[in-house]
Amino acid sequence: TKYLLGPAMQGIYASGAEALSSELILGPLFRRKKKTGAFRGLLTGPRGMQDVVDALEAKVKSLGVRIHLNAQVNVEDLSGAVAIATSSTVAARLLETAAPRTAKLLQRIHTASILSVKLFFKNPQRKYQGFGCLIPRVYGMKTLGILMNTYIFPGRDKTYTE
Repeated sequence: TKYLLGPAMQGIYASGAEALSSELILGPLFRRKKKTGAFRGLLTGPRGMQDVVDALEAKVKSLGVRIHLNAQVNVEDLSGAVAIATSSTVAARLLETAAPRTAKLLQRIHTASILSVKLFFKNPQRKYQGFGCLIPRVYGMKTLGILMNTYIFPGRDKTYTE
């Protein structure tokens, strides 16, 4: 747990193992399911999550859905079905008067702050090619790990990045 499972989970979920639910994360791996041909596991678009977001935006717009980006929205002024796609903190603020019980529940969600830094290198590192390095918390470092973006997502950037 200290050196393999914990670092792997913190790399995926950006939280230490102590803050995660092993039943929710690992449970589906041990339950047998009928083969449906559906995808399972963690997925992303070929060029990252922005591909997924762009495709979702295009699809909902083609269905006549209006999207408000980076705008002050009064939920009470909206009619019909409303989907709020933002952090739980901002959603709680938006729903304070329209749905106070829901807002209180959203305020109880613990969130983690994370900073991602992408470094671009003139010369690529070729000695170690792989996913990257996840750093166990027992070492006391304030980093979750280093991802080798160039090897995880080949062709995404023209310059070697970590």
